[in-house]
Order: sequence, then structure tokens, then C-alpha cells
Amino acid sequence: MKKLFFSLACIATMSVFQSCEKVKESVLNKIDPFTISLSENEFEIPKVEEVASFTTPTLEEPVHINELVKEHAGLNLKVQEINYIRLLDAKLKLEKQSETTNWTNLEHISIEVNTDRGIREGKSWLRAEKTIPDEENEKFSEKTLTFPETNLLNYLHEEETVILYRFSVKMRRGMTEELPLKSKIRLQFKP
Repeated sequence: MKKLFFSLACIATMSVFQSCEKVKESVLNKIDPFTISLSENEFEIPKVEEVASFTTPTLEEPVHINELVKEHAGLNLKVQEINYIRLLDAKLKLEKQSETTNWTNLEHISIEVNTDRGIREGKSWLRAEKTIPDEENEKFSEKTLTFPETNLLNYLHEEETVILYRFSVKMRRGMTEELPLKSKIRLQFKP
């Protein structure tokens, strides 16, 4: 008799847990994809008086994905409850520009992103790039570099992840002064 009650109690408990999981799954399926911006980072393209190509030093930014989602989206989700995380784009804006030092000095710019886990596991750097036309309206406008669609879940830790950034530049013309810029990377989440 005790075994029967114990078995029924176990079955009832498992049913409750399964029901809770189904409810949770149903709620997660109703959450629309959402976008979160990482912190704004500053880079400087050095003064280069002749045409050249180069890559900036790598910048590291520690990010706790669970906290980021909770802070920006108001959701208490864990990385394992998210089906898809994508690098959406990088928004670049100049902090200081002039008629002789601006975006049109650059022929091409790219940003590459990886994580400490991605590096450790030999994963590729994810790259977004843009060719900049030598046109008047391109001199000072904000630039958006869009990343190819890649699920970042295999790049992230459940706890803190260090995100690595670097820029590559191909010059069209030399510059008489440094070109400071700010970048903001956006991530898209799909629970």
C-alpha cells in the first residue's frame, strides 16, 4: 500500500513539473524577439598620412548575458532558455571630424567580434563590413555594419562572457589627425 501511495505521489509530482515546464515553454514561445545594445566602445583610427591597411588593437568587454537580458528586457531568462542570440549590427559614429578627416578617408571598414569561449574553441571571428563611397553625403553620417546571421549560443557562457572587438581599415587617403569613433553593437534574442 505504501508503495502504491509513493508511486502515485511520484507520478503526481512529475506531472506537476511537466505541467510547469509546458507553461514555461508556452510563455517563452509568446515572447517576441528583442534587441539589446551592448555598452558603447571608443576606438581611434590613428593619424596615417599615406594610404595603408591596418587592424586596431582588440578591445575586451566582459558581459553577463543573463544580467543583460534582465536589465534591458525585464526578463529573468537564462542563456539555456534562449533559442537564438544573434549579433545584429554595429553602429559607428565619428566623435571628431573635419573636411579633411572623415569617413571618406576610409575606403573600407570592418568590425570583427569573438568571445573568450569562441577563441578557446577555435570558432571564427564574426565580421561585419562596409565599403564607404567617396561622396559628400558619406563624410559625417553614422555607419551601420550588419553581421551575417549566426547563432551565438555556442560562443557564450552561462555566466560572464568576454566579448572581443577589433576594427580593420583600408585607407583611401591619408589623414592629418586621428579619427575617434564610437561603436555600439546590438544583439537580437529569440527565446
